[in-house]
Amino acid sequence: MVETRRNPMNRGKQPVAAMPNDEDTPEHMADAPEPKTPITEPMRSVDTDDKDKDNAGEGSSSLRERLIKTPSKERFQELARQYKRLEQENQKLKDEVTVLMAERVDIDDMMKDLKIERDEAIAYYEYAIRARDSLIY
Repeated sequence: MVETRRNPMNRGKQPVAAMPNDEDTPEHMADAPEPKTPITEPMRSVDTDDKDKDNAGEGSSSLRERLIKTPSKERFQELARQYKRLEQENQKLKDEVTVLMAERVDIDDMMKDLKIERDEAIAYYEYAIRARDSLIY
């Protein structure tokens, strides 16, 4: 068997300087770097809901309150019908908005054409006035 030779760990490295150890600080804190930002206020605890505190002793009554607040089958069906009706009304309004937007585009095009015609009419009017003035003199 061949024996392996162990190399020392700090071979070729600078020797580690011994730091003076203060007696006031614990040994594990002596090597810790100083914090860059000072901690000014302690961590705040997480606020819990007041409802959770109130319901902690009333386990069964809170369940009873939930059951009372739960709508009956008829009320649930009524709410479902109302929801469907509102969805249909919402869809109708969206369709109406789409139609109005299309009309707006048509109106904008018509206004653009009318402005062009107006500008042409003004140009012909000014040309006619100049032509008339040239005939008078």
